[in-house]
Amino acid sequence: MFYRRMALGADAVLLGRPYVYGLAQGQEGVTSVLRNLLRDLDTSLAIIGSKDFSSIDRRFIGKCHA
Repeated sequence: MFYRRMALGADAVLLGRPYVYGLAQGQEGVTSVLRNLLRDLDTSLAIIGSKDFSSIDRRFIGKCHA
């Protein structure tokens, strides 16, 4: 997912379809999509042993398959 692109040095990454699918359900849907995305990010960071997103770099590409 977007973690790989950020680890490779991207300044920004678009969310794409999940955001649009959430938008079909209104503001609550978008909020839900963003909450789930943040929860997934927290889980992925914990799995690879990182405490925050700023520490992610190319070293983690092989560990993160999302």
